[in-house]
Amino acid sequence: MVDGVMLDTAAWATTRLNRAILVDGGTRAQRRAVAAGIISRGGSAASGTAGGRLRLRWEVQTQAADGQ
Repeated sequence: MVDGVMLDTAAWATTRLNRAILVDGGTRAQRRAVAAGIISRGGSAASGTAGGRLRLRWEVQTQAADGQ
């Protein structure tokens, strides 16, 4: 279940760790709604791939993105 506490925590974590979250699973509307909820709370998120239950995962950073 996605609630306000989960969205607040996800937004805080993306800001604190300077990373984005990809929202996978569920329907397109569900993924977009969760990503929008995280973004509206100041976080960074994007809609990921379809299939299965809703889940959050860290966006994979490349070495170039890390500045290495």
